Amino acid sequence: MIALAFLRAHWKLIGIGLLLALLALQTHRIALWKAHSASLEAAAAKQVSDYREAYNLAVAQAYAEKQQKEQEYEAARQQSASAYADLSQRYRSIVLRLPSATDPGRPAETDLPERPDATGLPAEPSPDTLVLVSRADAMICAENTAYSLGAYQWAKSLTEAGHADPQ
Repeated sequence: MIALAFLRAHWKLIGIGLLLALLALQTHRIALWKAHSASLEAAAAKQVSDYREAYNLAVAQAYAEKQQKEQEYEAARQQSASAYADLSQRYRSIVLRLPSATDPGRPAETDLPERPDATGLPAEPSPDTLVLVSRADAMICAENTAYSLGAYQWAKSLTEAGHADPQ
């Protein structure tokens, strides 16, 4: 009975004490929640930082690979341009020598590659098989032939280097 009398006499103090205990418990829970939230924010910030770092690294690697490919393509282009210039000069010189090569008294000195697999073409042209073409048209043909061969060699070099699909 004494305990019941004590509770009746001090119920306000006991209520305030319980409220203070609940307040302390809630304060502790809030502090734990804030600490957990701060750790989650730090982890998220680190993850964002890691993603940005990985992205920047991937961009740098892609740019380096792009630069390397461009250098390879530029080297192939320069080689192709050089081959085109050489072939163009060769075929132009052949065209310029054609009038002297077709004189009846002189043998042909054209340096044209012979094709042993070309069937139906006579070994020596006869007067009735000659086709007359203007020098300007022959120069256009020489230029186009040189360009075509240069482009073919460039494409072949890309295919052999594995930069292009041969199909």
